[in-house]
Amino acid sequence: MHGLQQWFQQGDIFVVDRGYWDAIPLLANLGIRHNMPPGLLPGQRQLSTEDANDAKLFTKTRFVNESKNGHLKSVFKFFAHTVSITPFTLEILTE
Repeated sequence: MHGLQQWFQQGDIFVVDRGYWDAIPLLANLGIRHNMPPGLLPGQRQLSTEDANDAKLFTKTRFVNESKNGHLKSVFKFFAHTVSITPFTLEILTE
């Protein structure tokens, strides 16, 4: 993990989807905070006002990130396609 730590600093915040919930302990071990959109609890029909506002802020943040990613993919064609993580690339990331 040392290789990944050179890219991030303690106190950084990752904006993640709910699909990344299993990565939260790893982020916590690295000292990286996360921001994940709120979800409905069982039996809930709608989000509370505070959770709805948090979800809107999350969506705005994601929009900026996705717009920038789209721009990078148009400039650097390498990133326009899926980049496979192989043992070789994983070794580079973790050195």
